[in-house]
Amino acid sequence: MALGPVLNARSDTFTIRVYGDSIHPVSAEKVSVLCEAVVQRLPEYVDANEAATKAADQLTSSLNKKFGRRFVIRSFRWLDSASI
Repeated sequence: MALGPVLNARSDTFTIRVYGDSIHPVSAEKVSVLCEAVVQRLPEYVDANEAATKAADQLTSSLNKKFGRRFVIRSFRWLDSASI
């Protein structure tokens, strides 16, 4: 028995932290930045014309075939070094 047709897509939440450095081309001053985003994957597809319960191999929308489920940024914040 195939389970795919009876399973429901769920939403997941991810915390993504990013660090970056940049050096000013004239002054050679180094700047570092840290940020954090909380991102949620939703059950709905990017193109909402297709039901979230539709199996991935039955998608007809080219957007949904390429990008899949919808993602939403729930929060974003800049961090200092004491926050990590």
